[in-house]
Amino acid sequence: MLFAGIILAFGSEILRWFFLLPYAFSQNNHAAPLAYFFYEHIIWLRIAALLLILLPAWHIMRYTATFNKIALVVCCIAWGVVALCCSFYLNIAEKYEPIQTKKFSIKAGNKISTDKQVLGIFINGESKAYPIRMLA
Repeated sequence: MLFAGIILAFGSEILRWFFLLPYAFSQNNHAAPLAYFFYEHIIWLRIAALLLILLPAWHIMRYTATFNKIALVVCCIAWGVVALCCSFYLNIAEKYEPIQTKKFSIKAGNKISTDKQVLGIFINGESKAYPIRMLA
């Protein structure tokens, strides 16, 4: 049970971080439900991991040698640090800013420098240009 709790504890934190940050596979359409699951249910995953760890931890702290106690405390501190780092760096509002509605203007009202690269689109007789830096 102890190893299952440790794997659940670290695995849920690391997977939550992986799926929410812009890595190649994590931005796949099939990964979106996993990202949502880990983000929305991280508290319950932490509670489940803690419950899986508590009984073996109690046994270790009461009946085993000092080395095992130190290893357990170090592992719990490491889990706390990983959870704190993941929570601190994964504020979705800061990572993914909402797309704002942009107003298009005619060439005379262009505010983009002529030396910047743009992606031009022409659909149904209407032309629009999007700066590459906005799309990346």
